[in-house]
Amino acid sequence: MSFLLEKKFSSESEKLSSKSTYNLRVVGLFLFCFFLLGILGTRLWYLQIYKYTYYKERSEENRLRIIPITPNRGLIFDRKGKILVDNRTSYSVLIYPVKITPEINKKIKVLSEKLEIDPEIILKKLKYAGANSPYPIDIKHDIDQDTISYLLENGMSLPAITIEPSITRVHPEKNLASHILGYTGEITYDELNDLK
Repeated sequence: MSFLLEKKFSSESEKLSSKSTYNLRVVGLFLFCFFLLGILGTRLWYLQIYKYTYYKERSEENRLRIIPITPNRGLIFDRKGKILVDNRTSYSVLIYPVKITPEINKKIKVLSEKLEIDPEIILKKLKYAGANSPYPIDIKHDIDQDTISYLLENGMSLPAITIEPSITRVHPEKNLASHILGYTGEITYDELNDLK
């Protein structure tokens, strides 16, 4: 009888130990899942709440790009059908100050050599526009196809530097009736300083 009693107690103790092992495993699994969810929740809080403004600004930069579109202007003829003012497509090198990165200084040196412009002029234009200006700064207007090809082939494709087409007014008769037809163009820095 004592043998049966010992066997009964040993089987009950085995059941209790296996049950406690099972319970320990369930608790361990629960704690592990809780720990993983805690890490995930912390990361979500970090990205959604703590870094909200940073990622909002990044998404706005990706979503929006201000592209000024100049209107096409019509041709002007005299009474005999001769063209007095015409349009032609030209290309300009533009820099967006808001997209400038530290590596642009190297690009400005190469850009100024190829465009035959003093790098100080480019830097003055950028400084005058301001670092947060979303509007492009025209570095050089009416560049030729060889220059365009060179700039595109040699890595001028930074987000801040673009080459864009524009319309240039052409006056075949030079100054004929310019007081009536109008003439627009950029003034130079020297002319601007004279006005000040």
